Amino acid sequence: MKKMLLGVLLCTACPQEPRQEQAAVLEYYEGEFPVTVDYSMSFEAMVQAGHYDNMKYLYDFVTEDKFPIQGEGRVNKVLRLAHQVNFECPPTCPTGEQILWGVEDLADDPADIADLLAFGARYPDLQRQFDQILAPGSVSDEPTPKDDDDNRSMPVLYEFEKARHLNTIWWQAGWEDDDWFLVQTQ
Repeated sequence: MKKMLLGVLLCTACPQEPRQEQAAVLEYYEGEFPVTVDYSMSFEAMVQAGHYDNMKYLYDFVTEDKFPIQGEGRVNKVLRLAHQVNFECPPTCPTGEQILWGVEDLADDPADIADLLAFGARYPDLQRQFDQILAPGSVSDEPTPKDDDDNRSMPVLYEFEKARHLNTIWWQAGWEDDDWFLVQTQ
């Protein structure tokens, strides 16, 4: 898997004590992934287009109330995948905020739920290649399946036992180098 260096993020609000600046380096996966987001589709139709294997219980966690879709018409976008590479995780893992700051510092936009759903529908085989693909541009204050103090969550695509899943994951999880974040290039 070829990778290209993306950029550096300085962390001034890291969770460990004492607080100090740390750098998180992000890398892009080589390649761009064009998608068309059709905002005229209902939330349910966008989800159904992905043909996920966990449809039976999917709507318990991924709902339009948690992750509202904002946009109009059909919009062509170019998406990329990025991941952190220099935090030794565990024990020191970057937070969701640190990843989000890194994406924004690079002058790209974090992908949202609509982007993730379009990506999942267009590139189902890529979902099988990566441990997790997350949409850091859609963060919900609704509880996750995991009951923690910080209940914010974001949508995630992943494969489990050869089945493709769409679900939510705890926003503050420690992000490892095999967690990939969907980014919209500008």
